[in-house]
Amino acid sequence: MTSHAERILARVSRGCSLNRVFVAGEDAAALADLLRLQGAIVEESRASTIAEVIDDLRAASTSFSLAIVCLSAPDLGDEDARYLCAALRRATSTAYLRITAGSNPGHLEDIGSRPWWERHAVASGFRRHPGVAHLVAYEQLHSRGMTPWLLIEAVPQRSESPLDELRQITADADAAIWRYARAAHFVRRHDRVLDLDCGVGAGTAIVGTAALAASVVGFVRDQAALQYARAHYGSGRGAVEFRVAQPTDVSQCPDESIDVVLSCRPLPSTFWTANVIDEIRRVLRPGGRLICCVTEEDIAVRYQISGGLLLAHVLGQSGAHGESELPRWREVQIDNPHERPGVDWWFFVAMKDPLNVDSFENPWPHASVFTIGARVTRGTLLEQFCCDVIRESANSPDAAGAYCVLGNQLLEAPRPDSYFIRVWLSEVDACLRALLDDEPATVQWRVLLLFLAGRLAMRQANNAQALRSFRACMSEDATRFSSLLATKMIEAAYWAGLLCARNGHRDAARESWSRGVEIARIAAEAESPRDLIEPMELFGFREFSHVFDLAGRCAAGLAALAEGPRWEQRLSALLPQSSIAAGWSSAVKESRWALEDERSRGRAAMFALQWQRDLQLLEVKASTNDALLRQIVHRCHATERSVVVWGAGAAGRRVLNLVLDLGGTIDAFVDNNPAKHGTSVAGRPVIDPRMLASPEWLGSFVLIGSMHAGEIESNLLQLGLRRHDDFMRVDLDLVGIPTR
Repeated sequence: MTSHAERILARVSRGCSLNRVFVAGEDAAALADLLRLQGAIVEESRASTIAEVIDDLRAASTSFSLAIVCLSAPDLGDEDARYLCAALRRATSTAYLRITAGSNPGHLEDIGSRPWWERHAVASGFRRHPGVAHLVAYEQLHSRGMTPWLLIEAVPQRSESPLDELRQITADADAAIWRYARAAHFVRRHDRVLDLDCGVGAGTAIVGTAALAASVVGFVRDQAALQYARAHYGSGRGAVEFRVAQPTDVSQCPDESIDVVLSCRPLPSTFWTANVIDEIRRVLRPGGRLICCVTEEDIAVRYQISGGLLLAHVLGQSGAHGESELPRWREVQIDNPHERPGVDWWFFVAMKDPLNVDSFENPWPHASVFTIGARVTRGTLLEQFCCDVIRESANSPDAAGAYCVLGNQLLEAPRPDSYFIRVWLSEVDACLRALLDDEPATVQWRVLLLFLAGRLAMRQANNAQALRSFRACMSEDATRFSSLLATKMIEAAYWAGLLCARNGHRDAARESWSRGVEIARIAAEAESPRDLIEPMELFGFREFSHVFDLAGRCAAGLAALAEGPRWEQRLSALLPQSSIAAGWSSAVKESRWALEDERSRGRAAMFALQWQRDLQLLEVKASTNDALLRQIVHRCHATERSVVVWGAGAAGRRVLNLVLDLGGTIDAFVDNNPAKHGTSVAGRPVIDPRMLASPEWLGSFVLIGSMHAGEIESNLLQLGLRRHDDFMRVDLDLVGIPTR
């Protein structure tokens, strides 16, 4: 279970220096221990009130790079906030605050709210940290019942600008900050980014903080803005620079010199002419992206953009309009031009065609189509690229790469049509017969295709074909391309051994698992891979850890076989923990398909068809249930919101297991039975429902895991709690249903 201290440290470690850290308040001791384990110099305060924290900060003999203060202040007032922010400004350059102000939710709307704290921080010489938008979802900015927290940094100069969103505490400034944060998600490692109109540099700094770009250049309108941007956002951010230029000056950039062109501030719709789009396309490298935002009435800009670039995403951003409507993002279906949700801003992501070149044997498809993490994220556009590559360069290494992308799309789909899997397997078989040379690129795609063929054959319950593909994959020499490619060969050996063992061929299983261990040994002794996109320290070592993790799965299989008939139960106990997490979804899929295959053979054709329809409906419901629950628990984790399960019986424990499988945490159980109060379930306390109104549990998200869910849900609604915002009813009939 992740502690509050671990969550806080995960938040601040990404964008803050941990050189000298001051910690005070709740979880101070745990935070200090964690920070010391990371090599930080820590001053731990025993203060439990704001006044005591202020005294300790004033008495500190050194300045800090970060201060973390987490307190409960029931009688919070303006003077407390003003004095605390002033003390922090003198003692530290960056601060994380989490202050609980009173037990009345209405109290949080004014004193102690996030905007209230931010206004005091700005008045004391702070601004919001450029990384603030990456620590909380846009939809959570105004969530009711949440304890507000701040991530702030000291302003290097006292000058102010109305264009600095990180110092403006308004809904428009919030929207602008989170637009830049969303844009940063589309910036890839080593990209060269150009911001056409960066105001005074706040948005450019947000992108520079979040993305590992090679450079982020912001165009400012005049010398005054340039001086402000350089003074406030240029120092200490080596990848960020500013120039005096107009948005139209993009025409002065060399051909194919930019990876991402940004425009997250309001430019008039008249700016987006066909000539401007042509210039942007000229300066973008193949596979480069244009990310731009326009107001709601400028929706026609999307047609200008799509006339010269490939539209990958259209999102709508809406701010908070009153208490009943929270800020939100919404993905809009590009293929449905009539969809017009009510939004304040349109957010467009478009791509320059990476394949519009003389030959497909070029680096651009590898960055935009083949390389996971860097390629285009819109599925239909990605499939279009792959089909173009296959059509124009059939049975080539590039075509093999395209088949790999399509195969992964099928493998990750909720329920792919078996017809498309059969077509893919047939076409890949022809491609593999053509890829017979031992060139490194050919070996790479051959190994990956054989592995995918085995996994997709398993989805069709064709274990014989899967076994043939896995064995062919194991027989390749991955070191001709890279020893890191051994990950797929070892995993193929694991699945081959599992299929053999379940068919009763234990000698063949032992041979496959032994081969997996041997491949890992060869990979460990091989030379360091050459021609990596990233340095060995950033990529290779992570992959080598995966090599040994997969080898551990094979070794666990060999040890389990020695247990005789109980090998399958022993295998689950012996698997490395990370392997269980990594292979959980695959194991669930395999079990489901095996169950479906067995039942369909044992029933009449009509009954089998009806059973499959029922299973599909049940899986769709379970998938929706799990998707919503996953979204909720991850948001609660990101915002440090406690999660409790109402129901301490068997149903509640099933909900606990499901949440843990989804990567979430449960802090407590709630139950109406007084006999259970004060006890614990799975190491978590069982509390009285009335405790939900106490300061410790106020604002907790409630998951209803009880046979009396209807009655509990009615009571929560009468208390003013909102479904999916404050509680969720978990459908117990769907818990445990395997979903993809």
